[in-house]
Parts: sequence; C-alpha cells; structure tokens
Amino acid sequence: MGITQNSVDRLRRHNLLQPMKMLELGAQNMYDNDHYGSIAKAYFEQIGIEHTSWDIIPHQGAIQVDLREDLPIVHQYDIITDFGTSEHVDGNYYQVHKNIHNLCKVGGFIVHENPKTGHWPGHGCNYVNMNFYITLGQLCGYECIELTEHFAMGNTIDGCNICVVMRKMYDAPFITKEQFETIAVYKS
Repeated sequence: MGITQNSVDRLRRHNLLQPMKMLELGAQNMYDNDHYGSIAKAYFEQIGIEHTSWDIIPHQGAIQVDLREDLPIVHQYDIITDFGTSEHVDGNYYQVHKNIHNLCKVGGFIVHENPKTGHWPGHGCNYVNMNFYITLGQLCGYECIELTEHFAMGNTIDGCNICVVMRKMYDAPFITKEQFETIAVYKS
C-alpha cells in the first residue's frame, strides 16, 4: 500500500517519528502531503530513525527476507511497521505475526495498516477486521493504543483499511498456531 498522510499522522500522534530502531515490512513509498512518491527509507533515515526494511524483492534499500520463514532474532526493534505488506504474504500468515512478535522488543510498538475484509478485492491474500487485532492483542498481551478504519488512496468505495497501533507489554512466547487459527482471517 504505502505510507499515506493518515499513516504519518498516526505515527506522529503516538510520538513514533523520533530516533529509534525501526523495522519496516516491505520497501514502502511515501504518499503523504510532503514526500509524495519518495522512498520511505530515505524519509525515516533523514529524521534520525535507524531504519531497516525487509521485502521479498530486494529493492529501495530493502533486505531480501521471506516473512513466511521462521526468522532468527538478530535484533529487536522499537517499532515494526506493516503498511500493506503482510496482506500479500501467501501461505504462512501465522509465521508473519510470530516474526513480528519475536522481533519487537518489550515496550516496542507494532503498527499495521491492512485491507479490511471485503475491501481492496483481488489486492492481497489476507484480509482482516477489527476483531482480528483485538483478539490478537488479547492473546499476545499487547496494549491496543489505537484501532480504526480508514479509507485510503482516495478509494472510498471498497478501499477501507484496518489501522492499529499496539504495544508489546510482556516478554512471552508468541501464541500457538492453533490459537492463531481461531482468529478470523479471510484468505482470497
């Protein structure tokens, strides 16, 4: 999807645009008012964020990583962002969220913006609703700081995203695959 003005406002509102260690899922572009079309990595680095991006295709400074694999914990991050990447992971959606959980430090933030079930038809593989993040947060011990729906990229007909900011509160293992599979996710 990319990082819209709404995305930037959300990060700013929660004081997440400051020097910290960030992992960005996907090599994102900026679609905000001030940086439209620019590469997000350059923007984040310019404001002092220690930025790493991972993508299945190594471009725009991203490291090639397959989020479906069980990734080693080499670093933990203050913030992990998912501005429209996990929806495209075909296959092991559980592992994507397990990797995010394991790579986020205790007290760190997890930010997702993903298509709402029934919206952005044909765009991705995984679609969620608000209950997905409510239940995931409860099962994982995350504090839900903000949870909203937002129409993106001018698509007010079927372009709604679920947007969430959560904080990892405890150093606990990620939930089991069986627990994860009880949370409703629509697969296309």
